[in-house]
Parts: sequence; structure tokens; C-alpha cells
Amino acid sequence: MQNQYTNLLELIPTREPNRYRIRLNAALQPRFIGLLDANGEGRFSTQRTEDKHVLRKNNGIAINAALLMNPEYKFKWVDVDFVRTDGTHQKLVSSREYILEYGEPFRYRDWEPQLALGLSEWGMEKALRYEREVHSQGEFFSGEVV
Repeated sequence: MQNQYTNLLELIPTREPNRYRIRLNAALQPRFIGLLDANGEGRFSTQRTEDKHVLRKNNGIAINAALLMNPEYKFKWVDVDFVRTDGTHQKLVSSREYILEYGEPFRYRDWEPQLALGLSEWGMEKALRYEREVHSQGEFFSGEVV
């Protein structure tokens, strides 16, 4: 079953091949939520601010659930340019698989469903370790019993 919010996302081509601005056509107001670079492994990039986007519930950052769950959107990595209240920038990186596994479902009022990952859970090392574990378990369990 396809999520009812999937059709709210619109990919707007840029001048560069396989790069798109993502517009969320929400009922309240359309807004751009980030950039999708479908080259190579693919990367979704966005910006979040500490004073406006950090969730109190899990001290985390939320990403659109339909974007993460729909395999038609080709990307592996999620980059967040996180702007702290003092104006400094921090790059938060994780994998799509890691956010799908550990992200907490979140929905604020009439906004679209999202998955929130705590600030301490972001990091390429954690995402790569998770993916190694998942793929090694897959190899372990896919072997035939003799």
C-alpha cells in the first residue's frame, strides 16, 4: 500500500543531470525540503536549524517519511546542514537504511509524517556499522544447511 503522502512530493529538475529540488506540496503551503542527487549512490541534502527543527521528544531531526520509504527516490545518504543557535554549521550524515530502522515516527499537527533520528544517532560510522551488520547477517542466514 502506497503512503497517501507520497504524491505530495514533487521532483523539480535542476540544470545538473539527475539532481532535483524536492517540493512538498502540503495543504498548508508548498515548500522546498531539500535536494536529491541521484548520481552514484545518491544523496538527499537538506538544512535544519536548532531553534526551529530539533524535536523535544527525542532531541532529533525529522526527515519526510514518504521520501525515505519510497524506493522510486534513488538515494543512499542523507546529509543535514545543521545550523546551531550560535550560527555555526554542523554536517549530520546518516544512511537512508539507518533512519528507516532507528528513526522514530513523528507527525506534528497537520504536517506530513516524518521519521526523527536523535542528534546523537547521526554519523556515517554508525550507519556503515549498521549496514555491515545487516549485510553480514544476510549472508549468514542465506547459506544452505548441509
